[in-house]
Amino acid sequence: MWRTPVGSICTCLLEVHMALPRPGDLVVQLSAEARHRGMGGQAGRSRQVSGLFLKGPVPLAWLAGAARLRGRALAVAILVRFMVGIKRATVVTVPRARMAEFGLDRFAFYRGLAALECRGLVRVERRRGAMPRITLVDDDPKRVRERSDATWENGEGVHDDTQR
Repeated sequence: MWRTPVGSICTCLLEVHMALPRPGDLVVQLSAEARHRGMGGQAGRSRQVSGLFLKGPVPLAWLAGAARLRGRALAVAILVRFMVGIKRATVVTVPRARMAEFGLDRFAFYRGLAALECRGLVRVERRRGAMPRITLVDDDPKRVRERSDATWENGEGVHDDTQR
């Protein structure tokens, strides 16, 4: 077995420790391409998202119009947008299992859907014995805003909190 004096090992370790860069000492220069690509180096590859997510873009005027409604209308609006993203279609039906995931019973869902329809954010085709078919209305945000303001002015927004 090879033996060295303890003092020389400590001195050697101290020299190595002093030679290591400290966190503030190290500066990394990235090229413009590396900054654009990100430090992960995933150029050309799309990032995989695990789990379910809301597919965008969601027009802010549309979402704000739904947020102004009372009750569970915002939850219904997000659920409808979610289903549109899953089905990749503008006309969808919402299964009751998805409603339960969002904490909605069918009556709350129908009330929220009626409020969204009243605001002009969706069109609904009701069918006896089947879930309603919902069509998103993604107009120009200015027209959604104008429809929203007209609903307020005409007093038709019976589902609005501010109408009380």
